Amino acid sequence: MTPIGQSGNVGLPEAHGASKLVPTARLGIRRVIAHSMPCIARSPVERSAAGRYKAETMCGRYTLSETPEWSDLDIGVPEELLVTPRYNAAPGRPQLIVTQPLAPARHTREPLELRERPWGVTLGGRRVINARIESLERPAWRAHVGRCVVPCDGYVEWSADDGGKQPVWLRAMDPATRVLWMAGLVLPDGFVVITTEASGDVRAIHPRMPAFVPRAQLDAWLTGPREGSSARLARAPDGLLYPTRLTTRINATTNDDPRCLLPADARSPSPDAPARDARVTHNGGDAHDAPGHEGARRTTAATSRGATTQLSLFGPADER
Repeated sequence: MTPIGQSGNVGLPEAHGASKLVPTARLGIRRVIAHSMPCIARSPVERSAAGRYKAETMCGRYTLSETPEWSDLDIGVPEELLVTPRYNAAPGRPQLIVTQPLAPARHTREPLELRERPWGVTLGGRRVINARIESLERPAWRAHVGRCVVPCDGYVEWSADDGGKQPVWLRAMDPATRVLWMAGLVLPDGFVVITTEASGDVRAIHPRMPAFVPRAQLDAWLTGPREGSSARLARAPDGLLYPTRLTTRINATTNDDPRCLLPADARSPSPDAPARDARVTHNGGDAHDAPGHEGARRTTAATSRGATTQLSLFGPADER
């Protein structure tokens, strides 16, 4: 991912043991940030030749290629907000988040609200986009002003294939799941995505992944007490996501169109080719049809006009 803000002259340490490697006498906020923010600078696609950016990166891009009917999800949309698909949502730009109402009426349940905030915040002079779930109680995140969820239908990681430049789109295995909800924190200048340990089927691509909130538990996450909030985020079960190898068009943040989601094995792609394909490659293996997808193709029209009921992604919290 392209850096969002100034990088400075201090080399970023590895994620593990980072608090011991920050070359600064001010060990307060910087130590916490370096230890708890694994994704600070760039994706493997744009890492500098000098190796300055060594932080473990993840979830530097995501997609919302098919905007749902927000009213069916009991989410209000301000009249002034222009909602468009995101085929290559990148840090440093305004992105869609869902929050509780800014001024909720007393004794009534107001619909959740869709808003637009910059992805990325400034902490200790650095721009960061992710917060580790293990670090939510640390001082670096106590300044957050609220919680949010980030609607998406997939996120992008870069595999080690082809020198780390091969983008992999991770999206819901179940075609009926039209929206995934990434947990996030809202700060005065933007928002960050919360990350957790990757589930077994994703770990081969990256050891971290976004922390997802089940649709049925959005209210509990957004409005519950701050204490113990991380305990309410269940780890995603195995089999929730499946990978699709994409062309490298999505590597450039300036590209944001359906062609960003063309599979890498697509033959003779055209601008109006379907952006979603169920032919996938698992961990570098042979391509095959993903289970639960009717044939090898799932088109935008089919899903955007499909069922409006949002399925819960996980079981009850006591089953985790």
